[in-house]
Amino acid sequence: MAAEQKNLVLSKGISEAMNNTAFGLGIAVTCIIAHLLLTSKARSMIEEIELDALKLENLLARRQAGEGVDQAGA
Repeated sequence: MAAEQKNLVLSKGISEAMNNTAFGLGIAVTCIIAHLLLTSKARSMIEEIELDALKLENLLARRQAGEGVDQAGA
């Protein structure tokens, strides 16, 4: 095989490897961004649920102590 052909085959191989690397990095960055967005949304949902649970717990504790909403106006 002539040196010119070897260089051509080598350059095609390097080009393919670089294209595959760029494609892989593009997919990885997209997945990382999606993961960050989903994790952020999940954390905010968990915080909202915990806040609502705390409100419910406080309401039930007040009701049990006799400070219920129905008796507050009486």
